[in-house]
Amino acid sequence: MEVNELVQLRRLAYGMLGAMLLYPEESTLAEIADVARHVRHDLAWDSELAFSVPWDDFVGAVEILTPASVPMLQAEYSGLFDAGAFPKPVPIMESGYLDSTSLTSGQLLADLESEYIDAGLAVVTEGAQTADHAAVELEFVSFLCELEADALESGDMPAILESTLRQWRFLQQHPCEWIPNCARAVESRGGSEFYTVTTRTAHALTSHDVDFVEMWSQHLADHVDGEDAEAGDGLACRKTNQHNQTRKIDPTPA
Repeated sequence: MEVNELVQLRRLAYGMLGAMLLYPEESTLAEIADVARHVRHDLAWDSELAFSVPWDDFVGAVEILTPASVPMLQAEYSGLFDAGAFPKPVPIMESGYLDSTSLTSGQLLADLESEYIDAGLAVVTEGAQTADHAAVELEFVSFLCELEADALESGDMPAILESTLRQWRFLQQHPCEWIPNCARAVESRGGSEFYTVTTRTAHALTSHDVDFVEMWSQHLADHVDGEDAEAGDGLACRKTNQHNQTRKIDPTPA
């Protein structure tokens, strides 16, 4: 699989998962179901990926959604994640998994908002999706993949490296720290095959992807360091040649 194909699939996967972890709306479901059918029909190379089995399950669950699915999914979503869920809600935000030794929720939100702003995104505080919501964090990784894709297209190696390092740090520090617990909580609650599949896929994707991005970043770093070394050697040679040429043509005694 080509690198640009892989980054586009990763961008798509994070975006789809993020969208399906929002409260279900008919317009969103119809759009994502169309994307899933396109993925199933045209993108056979996803079978090469380490997370292909849960990803295939997720795509299969999404592509069959219709407007008639909306009330059922809304009920399942509310029964799992809303404040009134019985016996208690499954947190769908990172702050719901903080322990006594972690940051406070306020510090966490401030750190995440700073991360988003540093990457070039505006922070919108309206609505129910806080900066630590699963949908927001996954959509942010999708955005970082888009930055990587743009850098790949232009051949900007430092920008590619910057994007992948940011992906690795963010995945390691945020989704990988709590989405596995969320997926296990959803599965143990039962009653929603769709959200069990969705959170299981988010767990598989982030867990496999953080290792891949770490290796890819190291490969890029080695490549960029090699280019810098070659550029430095070339510059030194040019300076030596220029210095020798100056001494040859300078008639003034030393």
